[in-house]
Amino acid sequence: MGFDQQKKLTAEEARWSRREEADTIRHRVRALTDSLPDKSIRIWARVRLGGERGVDAAREYGYRSGAGVTLVVRRLEASA
Repeated sequence: MGFDQQKKLTAEEARWSRREEADTIRHRVRALTDSLPDKSIRIWARVRLGGERGVDAAREYGYRSGAGVTLVVRRLEASA
């Protein structure tokens, strides 16, 4: 195995590690926010803190597109 192949494998392994860490963070944020009474705070935490895509959160909360989630996040941040 040449140097370039080893470097490529290392970069790929790093990418997979980051992806696994991101999934862990998403699951933790979701578990922590499930008990919150305010839907907008749950959405904000999942999108901003958990790094979840707005489209994915939108589907779960009944929005037709990610634009609704983006609006919720912006309004919440503006009011804070």
